[in-house]
Amino acid sequence: MQSIILGGLSALLSGIDLWCKSWVEDNIRKGEEKKICKKKVVVRKVHNKGFAMNLGDNKPEIVKILSGIVCGIIALYSLVVWVKDSSKLKKAGTVLALAGAISNTYDRFKRGYVVDYFGFKTKSEKFNKITFNLADVFIFVGAIFCLLAEIFRKEN
Repeated sequence: MQSIILGGLSALLSGIDLWCKSWVEDNIRKGEEKKICKKKVVVRKVHNKGFAMNLGDNKPEIVKILSGIVCGIIALYSLVVWVKDSSKLKKAGTVLALAGAISNTYDRFKRGYVVDYFGFKTKSEKFNKITFNLADVFIFVGAIFCLLAEIFRKEN
């Protein structure tokens, strides 16, 4: 039963990100920026055919295949973690990582690219150009949670 709930939570989070991507596709023009949160967060539309930082954007079919394989591995790993008596931190990490993997993989197969839609305004011009989506945040935070769960794991 717990696996069904955790899988449902991953699906819900993935759906939230996909809804955000769809909203950005429909409401933000390419090159347009909307500043929010005291002008520290910027909403914009960026199409990424590669992985993070456009790595592999000249080989979108390979990126699509690798994304599908990695998403499948994360799904299997998550199921194992959810069925086992794993820590809550590790279960939360896999829920987040799977949600992000599903959303970005769906984008790659459905659209041919991933929609990234927010960034931060800082004093660093380089950092200002980086654009994320919630799926990226889910994957990053999920990986950190899983890493911390392993570091602080209690030996039986």
